[in-house]
Amino acid sequence: MIKLNLLKITIVIVIVVLNWSCSKTDSTATPTPQPESVQVVWKNDLAVKINPAIGRNYMPAVDENNNIYVLMNNLETDGWVMQAFNVSGTLLWTENSSSENAIRQIPTYYEGRLYFATHSKIICLDASTGNLLWDLNPADSVETTTDIVISNHQLVTVFSGFTAEHSYVAAIDPTTGDISAFKALGIRGQIFKLAAVGSYFYVCYNNLYKYQNNTGTIDLEWMQTLPGNIHVNDETYRILYGDMVIDPNNDNVYLTYSNPTDYGTDVLIAYDMSGNMLWKKDGVSATHLSVDFDNNLYVSNSDLIKYNGNNGAEIWTATPPSETMGMGNEIDAITHGQNGVMYAGDVYGVYGIDANNQNQFQAFPNSIAGAQTPLTYATLLSNGNVVVLGMAKDENSSAQIYCIKEESEGVKPNIWAKWGANAANTFNLYE
Repeated sequence: MIKLNLLKITIVIVIVVLNWSCSKTDSTATPTPQPESVQVVWKNDLAVKINPAIGRNYMPAVDENNNIYVLMNNLETDGWVMQAFNVSGTLLWTENSSSENAIRQIPTYYEGRLYFATHSKIICLDASTGNLLWDLNPADSVETTTDIVISNHQLVTVFSGFTAEHSYVAAIDPTTGDISAFKALGIRGQIFKLAAVGSYFYVCYNNLYKYQNNTGTIDLEWMQTLPGNIHVNDETYRILYGDMVIDPNNDNVYLTYSNPTDYGTDVLIAYDMSGNMLWKKDGVSATHLSVDFDNNLYVSNSDLIKYNGNNGAEIWTATPPSETMGMGNEIDAITHGQNGVMYAGDVYGVYGIDANNQNQFQAFPNSIAGAQTPLTYATLLSNGNVVVLGMAKDENSSAQIYCIKEESEGVKPNIWAKWGANAANTFNLYE
């Protein structure tokens, strides 16, 4: 397994090096001639170079008008860049800061505003102009978590650094940036995961908590300790990675964690809405999870595995189509389209797989107007088209955003359809 992963990494590096070869492209949104089976509707330059192989963490937000918001880190400076494109590919605005990188490139859109976290601040931008509306650092040396969720019309996130003992979960007014509620939680510096359903939200690190986000208060419903005796420096400790997702049928919650001192002890686990453990599967790792209307859980990490969410039984496994002799291609994150196809993007292409494990769509770089690998995950628009970002061709060129003609019908609503739950990345089933 380790040798295979190293080989995959080597292939990605070789491809990245080989791709720095051509001249700079036009920065205007231009229609692109239709290749054999893939039509690129438009493409445009991005403001900074990107490397989708680093962290695999690009997921643009899409609003109700199909405007696309792309958050990037400047690889040459310690700063972030946000760009907005309309459904036709026209650049609407660019906003940037050289002070601090975004923790990950997954902005949240909510009611005309954009939110994301740096290592010390929560940032809020006006979605129509890109202007900074507010930023929040409630105390010196505060660190933020990677997750921001919308719960009961508020932002919910985790801060560390107020004391040496605790982190704090916080509810924040999305219009003003004022903190409406604090709750001490866990050990300072832990990695937290959050997910919400309506006004309830889950927080997980070593324990799984369910809270009710009321006006001015955060009230604990229940707490469960994750199974496994994992100890580092005499403290219980687990690494959380990938997603924590919620089933729309019954509010079951699914997540993954691992033992940082023992390779191969990854755990996929399920709890019901009352905090009872339903099942767990040892040795199952996952970078991203999603759930459909039929209690099916989808686990993506190289292959895509479909499980029965009620009992954890495996239903089928899908492997990505390959133009690289089976090496390197991975189904890393999927988005459920309203047409019943799940769209996955990896560094080598974009794929569409239906609920019966049949390949319905594929687009490789040689048919995406010369797109350069590595590529990002796939983003769906409500007009059916698929958006993907690609690396720059060479040091003198810009990274690119591509819109591919497809019939996805957009992100499937009211399910945990993708990383971020929905097109707006609210990490909430219903907001």
